[in-house]
Amino acid sequence: MKHRIARFGEFELDHTAHELRQGGRVVELPASAFDCLAFLVTNRDRPVSRDEIILAVWARPDVSETLLGQTIVRLRKALGDSGGDQRSIRTISRKGYRWVAPTLIVEDEDPVSTGGDMHPAQPESGHPPGVDAALRNRWSSWARVAGICLAAATGAAIAVVGVFFTFRSDQQHAPRTVQAADPALVLPSTTDAPDTWDWLRLGVMDLVANRLRQAGQPTIPSESVVGMLQRLGNTEASDASWLRDARLDATSRLRVQPSVQLAHGEWSVHLAVLDEGTPLDVDARSSDVLIAASQATDLLLVRLGRSPPASRAEDRPKELAEIVQRAKAATLAGRLEVARSIIADAPQELASAPELAWSSALIEAYAGEYDRARERLIGALPGVSAEEHPIVRARMLTLLGAMYMRRAESKAAETAYAQAIGLAEAGKDTSVLAHAYSGRAVVEATNHRYEDALADFGLARALSERSGNVLGVAQTDMNLGSIMDVRGQPAVAARMLEDAARRLQALSSQEEWAVAMQGVASARLRLLDFAGALETADAFSPPRADIADRRLKWMLSLTRARVLAANHRVPEARAEAQAVWNAASAPADALFRCNAAEALARLANIEGDGKEASRLAADALTPELERADVLLFAHAWQLRLAGLRRAGAIEEAHTGTDAYLAWLRESSIGAAEALAAFARAEQANAERRVADARADYARAFEAAERGGVPEDTVAIGTAYARLLLDDGEVANAASVGGRLAPWSDRDPRIADLRVRLKAATQGSPPPR
Repeated sequence: MKHRIARFGEFELDHTAHELRQGGRVVELPASAFDCLAFLVTNRDRPVSRDEIILAVWARPDVSETLLGQTIVRLRKALGDSGGDQRSIRTISRKGYRWVAPTLIVEDEDPVSTGGDMHPAQPESGHPPGVDAALRNRWSSWARVAGICLAAATGAAIAVVGVFFTFRSDQQHAPRTVQAADPALVLPSTTDAPDTWDWLRLGVMDLVANRLRQAGQPTIPSESVVGMLQRLGNTEASDASWLRDARLDATSRLRVQPSVQLAHGEWSVHLAVLDEGTPLDVDARSSDVLIAASQATDLLLVRLGRSPPASRAEDRPKELAEIVQRAKAATLAGRLEVARSIIADAPQELASAPELAWSSALIEAYAGEYDRARERLIGALPGVSAEEHPIVRARMLTLLGAMYMRRAESKAAETAYAQAIGLAEAGKDTSVLAHAYSGRAVVEATNHRYEDALADFGLARALSERSGNVLGVAQTDMNLGSIMDVRGQPAVAARMLEDAARRLQALSSQEEWAVAMQGVASARLRLLDFAGALETADAFSPPRADIADRRLKWMLSLTRARVLAANHRVPEARAEAQAVWNAASAPADALFRCNAAEALARLANIEGDGKEASRLAADALTPELERADVLLFAHAWQLRLAGLRRAGAIEEAHTGTDAYLAWLRESSIGAAEALAAFARAEQANAERRVADARADYARAFEAAERGGVPEDTVAIGTAYARLLLDDGEVANAASVGGRLAPWSDRDPRIADLRVRLKAATQGSPPPR
């Protein structure tokens, strides 16, 4: 069993024993303080944000920063550190904390023999490696989704037979160990072979990455690596310059560069490895290139202190393995027609292989042919046995769940994801399980079951982190941030989404980066940070040329329209929203048309056209908008009712208010209590029931202040203060106005209120 200890100064942090020792004496620490210390030490190569620590230690994003600060103070005291000295834990301004004490990591374990059984022992539980009961309980204690993640690793396990090894003179050294949290980054292979073998460049890269992952080594998915290199420079370079490119250090300090050579009918695969700046090299030879690549990877695993993966019943025969790897390489290169032809040209005896059905469906999903992918999956699944091919079937079900969600068939999607989770757990495949949990969380969040979604996203994040799927971690954080916004925590949401956007951009996941940035802009609007929202919107507007999805471009344009409106640039906002309204005319564009209707209703309301605002808002109140963005749906309700009252349709507004209140009672919006009281107050005020209006305004304002969302607090507070002024209660109105002072330089409603308060205190009639 591996025993991992971090040594710094006179202290030892024993991860296995869960102890901090000073000179051999155990230092008593609460469990949360120990976990906080362990997290800082493990991530000592970078600053970690307060939100990140809170999620990792307490597994609840709503823990206060005060508690974290108290925990840091306690740790500093235990370590003989201080806020002034900061020899161990340094405060990083506007970011969080970083572990700065010189630290030595020691891992004691039984030496791994190169002979005998090199397969790792399997855990006795039905859960995948690294997902024990404690982790499940921790993440499930806490539980607006941006999109569906289609990425899924294909995996590879190839029987090793008749392989001849060549060892370099330095290969007899003891196995190295790396931190479990450090992901490996496998680069495209350099290839010295005829042009017909050009697929090996990405095919070997993907094979090595998958085999490392199967052995428990966290490894960045090939799709993410290709995207990163495309962003950084020319991925067609034939040299190994990427191996030592410092720009990749922030992503991985363990990098692998395969080289493939064909000479005299024999394949040689060389893996050049950079491990925390230290070079390693392994070689293997075989008459079969995939066997040589697989064996070289197994040798590397031994050097890293890991056991090569065990063979499975569903391992592919040689010819099938080559077809699948060639198709995956073509897919990674964006040559989808080539990938299709590779599958279509497979020998008749292999045409029904589950792996080819899976590969074919995945190619269609990459091409955006979602209905075709769904049809192929549905047709192939009956022939894929859960007993013989559990992981292939789990991958197919996970992709099928995503295809169902594209059609808003959430019940079918949830069933597919649940089945995939069961198979991936039984097959102990961490990567597939992470995708399945993330997919199910998307379904749950779409159906507003946020607690369930948070729990599943938490598990997906932990699994993605352990398997080295940095893209999966960023995607999950983006989704978690979106849920925080719905639950009434836009400040937390903005920080999480901004951090996720930064990582997604680094991974060249441009479309998801844009979705995360859209979320940041929306959260900043709720924080009344109109300038910040505009800066964010300017980053993705006009919609970027490298985003292919025109519907995503529409959503970005509509977010920008709302941001422009908040910054008093109404003509520009109208042009953006009207362009989407005109373009989204097909039946399949219903979501985008109603989204555009809400944005145009917002502008009509700003211009004082109640009748037009209510009409457009009614067009926005569709099941599609409710399902996709519950906060926007609630705002459309408010615009509808406000427009009716302004147009003098008080009775219709009364009926609409009752319907809105009934909907709020069933919703999961964090500000539901404040919004309900506000709706009652606005309707009572329109009906001249001043006492009722005043009581409900007071309730709404108190709930809004308790919720802490500036957008709600200011909207309710200014309406409440205006009513008090109209009723001659200047002192009470001034009190409410004073409580809105933190946003007085941001929102024109407060400036208007202050003008009215000044006039009232000077004895002048308040302006209307």
